[in-house]
Amino acid sequence: SRTVGAKEPQNGLGSPHGGAAAPLSDELPTAAMLVFDRSRRTSVSVSLHCEYAAAAPAGEHVLVRCRVHKIGRTLAYLGADITSEDGRLFVRGSHVKFLMRASM
Repeated sequence: SRTVGAKEPQNGLGSPHGGAAAPLSDELPTAAMLVFDRSRRTSVSVSLHCEYAAAAPAGEHVLVRCRVHKIGRTLAYLGADITSEDGRLFVRGSHVKFLMRASM
């Protein structure tokens, strides 16, 4: 997925605020998970973690590469790397989701 670093919200150094990475590390891997979860179960976040490797310049195009590591009976393990178009890592996100039973 491609997106453009927003000019707002910015941190004190003029770079996109790190909190802007959390929704990308949450929503995009969840969408990828739905492709592979044949039951299309409702899920809730158990853990969402972002590691910040470098600042993305404001307005720069970034790539979000999503990974579905494992979908189990009750948990799904997901990840996302937010990089520059040439592969420089800005943020690595990891995400664990609780999968509800289809009948809930």
